[in-house]
Amino acid sequence: LARIHTQAPLAESPFLAWRAHLSASVEQLSRLVPEHGSAVRALSRSLEGRLAQSPRYPVFLHGDFSRDQVLGEGSQGVVVDFDRHSVGAPGSDLGSYIAVELLTRIDAEPGCLHRPSGRLPAIRDELLSGYLAGGSGASPRHPQPTLDEIEAWTGLHLLARASEPFRACAPNWRADITQRLTMVADLTLAGAEERS
Repeated sequence: LARIHTQAPLAESPFLAWRAHLSASVEQLSRLVPEHGSAVRALSRSLEGRLAQSPRYPVFLHGDFSRDQVLGEGSQGVVVDFDRHSVGAPGSDLGSYIAVELLTRIDAEPGCLHRPSGRLPAIRDELLSGYLAGGSGASPRHPQPTLDEIEAWTGLHLLARASEPFRACAPNWRADITQRLTMVADLTLAGAEERS
């Protein structure tokens, strides 16, 4: 991923429209679980405020990065599926990966109370270790994203994936969406406490 972020964007690569994605997520979730509409809007405002303050150093993005987008192991791994490529902040790809990892662990432990703020550091640190090592030898085109940026991007990607239980026709989709919104709130509140 670090090497991908050092590549020059393709001429046809669109700029990441994260505000539009965030707005679409809020609209969809407000319709699916209207009882949580005000909480969803508050989470969205918090994430938008944090992401708006992120430094602007656009790089070529995978756009949908997660563990299942890598074929092979270690230095022999190949990243695939660039259909959502764009240009934007590198923290977006990192946050996408972390969001998918957090949600995968929920699926593996049904019925547990999930607080991503407790799990985030281990996942993030493992990812950043590989990210920094993977970029060795490549000339960086941007500074490393801050932990706060990565956390905010993770929140945005969790919110964007909150409606997946509905789209997957999960029998308890309302409860599953509520659990995902609780995760975003936990992550956002924990980040706010650390920053104050």
